[in-house]
Amino acid sequence: MDAFDPRHVRNPRVLSVIDVACHNEDLLSVLHAYFNIKQSMAVTIELYSVSNIENALTSAMERVGVQRTAGTSLDIRYETESVSRHGIRTGEYYFSLRILFPGNFTVILRMGDQRMNWRWQDFVEHFPCDQITHLSITNESGYNSPPIPLRPHRLVAALEGLRSLTVSDRHHIHLLNDVPLVAPITVVTVDLPGGTVIGDLVAIWHWLRYRSADPASTTLKLTGTFHGHGMYSIYEQYHYMEAPTIAALQMHAAVIDTRVPNIATTHLASHI
Repeated sequence: MDAFDPRHVRNPRVLSVIDVACHNEDLLSVLHAYFNIKQSMAVTIELYSVSNIENALTSAMERVGVQRTAGTSLDIRYETESVSRHGIRTGEYYFSLRILFPGNFTVILRMGDQRMNWRWQDFVEHFPCDQITHLSITNESGYNSPPIPLRPHRLVAALEGLRSLTVSDRHHIHLLNDVPLVAPITVVTVDLPGGTVIGDLVAIWHWLRYRSADPASTTLKLTGTFHGHGMYSIYEQYHYMEAPTIAALQMHAAVIDTRVPNIATTHLASHI
């Protein structure tokens, strides 16, 4: 970086795949100088520690020739990785915000539990969130719950053009309440690790009732697994406890339930 002079004339190369991860947006000026990012077939740019959200978005998008308004989908993941400091390995938790564009172009911004150089509101102020049509929310950190100050309430509340939504994290079901009422949601997919329980379905029912949308306009897809608990077998749980809840959900949406029994829970229930 110290020897790099952006004034020098270069002939940028085109690569089939560009996959770069850097601590902040400073390295992107070097990337622009040596590679033709716009014409490459697949590009992923991941910034671990954004210094300035506006500069980061400009460097990762406009300078490449990609307009922010072209972003179609957001993927919010709560993740963890092992980090070694002074010979001691610890786990760090962070959100990764993946902005997906047509043509296999992806920009990833990290927000760490310990290092918060930007906020969700900062992103909302510098990105046309109302253009996003799909949102996916995932927890890949095991069963850890994200700290309340880090949860993306402000971002979800800005997605007025949202048409489809996928929730794969029990801790984030409550974010459904932040989806704008004006958002033309047509498909909601719920696929929770370990399987859905009654409490998950009840939370979804409250949200659908609050939206008061035409049941024919919304499809709720329940995928993954379901399981029983306590004195009920897994099948008793489904037929005698979940069935009334599913019927209640059908009053507010077309329900497609393709879940299968959780094998581990089924095995446990058979020994009770």
